[in-house]
Amino acid sequence: MNILLLHGSSDLYGASKIFLQTAEMLQREGHKCHVVLSGDGPLTTRLTEAGIPFSLINLGVIRKKYYNLSGIMNRLKMLWKASSALQKLVKSEQTDLIFSNTTAVWIGGWVAWRTGVKHLWHVHEIIEKPFLLKRFIGYLLNRWADKSVVVSDAVLNHWQPMVPEGKLTRIYNGIEFKEAPEGARERFRDKYNIPQDVKLLGMASRIHYWKGQMEFLQIAKYLNRDRKYIHYVIAGDPYPGYEYLLDNMKQYIRENNLEDYVHYIGFCDDMPSFYAAIDSFMLPSTGPDPFPTVLLEAMHAGKPVVCTITGGSREIVEKNETGTYISMAYMDQAAMLTLPSLDHRIAARYGRNAKDRVEEYFTKEAYEKNMLDVIETI
Repeated sequence: MNILLLHGSSDLYGASKIFLQTAEMLQREGHKCHVVLSGDGPLTTRLTEAGIPFSLINLGVIRKKYYNLSGIMNRLKMLWKASSALQKLVKSEQTDLIFSNTTAVWIGGWVAWRTGVKHLWHVHEIIEKPFLLKRFIGYLLNRWADKSVVVSDAVLNHWQPMVPEGKLTRIYNGIEFKEAPEGARERFRDKYNIPQDVKLLGMASRIHYWKGQMEFLQIAKYLNRDRKYIHYVIAGDPYPGYEYLLDNMKQYIRENNLEDYVHYIGFCDDMPSFYAAIDSFMLPSTGPDPFPTVLLEAMHAGKPVVCTITGGSREIVEKNETGTYISMAYMDQAAMLTLPSLDHRIAARYGRNAKDRVEEYFTKEAYEKNMLDVIETI
């Protein structure tokens, strides 16, 4: 089968990792794949290494910064150009199926409808606001997708009222995990000037207004008042156009005298060493996180996790078995609930359970088998 795979980002965060894994799996299974991305980045390097051909076409990806008149006009212009380029590509590649990754990529559904090609949409999002956008995407999933694969029951329940039964299938993400090399913990801490003898609480995520970086810093501020033995590390960079969020983070760190305890390292291309270096992992998302892949990574590394009860997190984390739930409505309580995950005995038990849970329910093999079944059925 000839498959055209569309993705609006060239980073290597959760949705992009799953996209890359899907493309590699399809190629390995004998399908002819051609990837289209909006721009260059780490993902294009990985595609080149895997021998998967790709094209760079601005896909008119929908983001919050375009929710205004000028932004809408800009997106319509880009979508029009992308439509023309993709229709030519569909014809030249003799495409049988278009695979669109994330609901930010609308153009795949339109081109599939125009060319009569089957369309599979991989849905990673829960969109609550604006309401009209939520309704419109629900309409697109119904109108332009032969099938939509959602990443969690939380995502399934969110879109199900707007999409006919049978058009949605839930497949949990499962990714390949790399073990950290010997001595990774010590080398990582030395690299970022983190003392070897302190407890280290980590967070890794694309910087976004609902991912919880500011809440993580507030917890650090609260605990730092009388617990100087705890340090904090944040990995991740902002989406283009959201750099002000990083500026706000750095300003908060300065104004609250946290420079000696909070270590911001930007995008990390060695996550196994990141997880080896930390003692506990936190993801204090303030919005419904559909299915945070970083939780799977941290748990596979044997780390206890602390997270808010949002979206798919409750499907990954077992309370008081693999980690702890917190509510950001009660900051002092959230901070104190973080401490058990840094206790050696509790952390060891949570970590063992976490690794076992990932290896039982969220494997790469299960994801690839289930996704392949859906694609080949279409």
